Amino acid sequence: TEEYPITRTISNKLSTLTLMDSDISIIGIDKRATYLQDILQSYIYERIEVACEVALLTGDCLLKPYTDGNNIGIDIIKSTDFVVCESIGNFIKSIIIKCDEVKKGFSTYTRYEVQTIKEVNGVNYLYIRQLAFNNETQVPLSTIDAWANIKEEQIIPNVNQLLVGKIKSPTTNIDDVNSINGVSVTNGLEKAIKYVIDSYNRFNKEFEDKESMIFASKTLFTKEGKNTETAKPVLPRGKERLFQLFKGMTDSKSIEFVSPDIRVDALERGLELNLKMLEMLCGLSAGILTAPHTNFATATEMKASLQSTFAFMNRFRHNIELGVEQLFYGINILVKANNIAPIGVFELKFDWSSSYVEQLTEQ
Repeated sequence: TEEYPITRTISNKLSTLTLMDSDISIIGIDKRATYLQDILQSYIYERIEVACEVALLTGDCLLKPYTDGNNIGIDIIKSTDFVVCESIGNFIKSIIIKCDEVKKGFSTYTRYEVQTIKEVNGVNYLYIRQLAFNNETQVPLSTIDAWANIKEEQIIPNVNQLLVGKIKSPTTNIDDVNSINGVSVTNGLEKAIKYVIDSYNRFNKEFEDKESMIFASKTLFTKEGKNTETAKPVLPRGKERLFQLFKGMTDSKSIEFVSPDIRVDALERGLELNLKMLEMLCGLSAGILTAPHTNFATATEMKASLQSTFAFMNRFRHNIELGVEQLFYGINILVKANNIAPIGVFELKFDWSSSYVEQLTEQ
């Protein structure tokens, strides 16, 4: 929704750098591990990349697995489409998720899923309820054909968490430091973003305002119409902005070119300064929005210049690990409940790269 999608650009760049040259894999030799590795490689990798960008853009997001009984899919739920109802620390005990929205005639129908985990006689049970609404009025799931076969309530025993993975932006929520919800990577930096946009617009306006012009006597142009008194001069098509017509120019000076100097260097430096300030306020090194520096004397200096961004990436990677582990726990529960693949043991392995700050030989 930004005039220029600066937050989205930062989120995209950071998520790409965080996952660059890194690998997530499933360790195991049985059929369950092989099945999970196949869906990780063929499908979930793509969803994790999108989820990381959405988490940085909106604060956090959910990776929600679902199944038709034979296959596994993943929905990405942005922060505005779920509400944490109960939690302790980072452990979520109850959540409401907006799962689907369908327009039917003049009405909009919305389906919500409520997941709650409760302990009964020493056993954890996961309660999953499906609710459908037409605006604020609850309606049966069968109102929408695509929802007709969805169970209204499911109870799954021996479950230790909700069936969602949550990836959170590492940016500090300064307004509520104990909140389980994250905030956007540019949270609270609206004024800094405005300065960037103003600098960019000023740069472009300078080019527009100081575009070359030709001041020319009307006598130099042919006229449209036979009446020479009222006929308008015919300017070259598409060049109307270039020519400015004047009366009374002498024959000796019937045309004059004007091309004002443009303050390119000063405007570029102003834009670069505001971009650097925004990077710094986000807790990042230069080079995310600005051009990366290449004039370092040593590799140590180059590495030091990237430490802020790399530290941000490491914090984000910790959150990604937590979210992906939660996701695969949920997938494993669905696979087991629907008997999609044989029972087995698996382990998640994260191999994070440091190529952003180190050469391959150093690693």
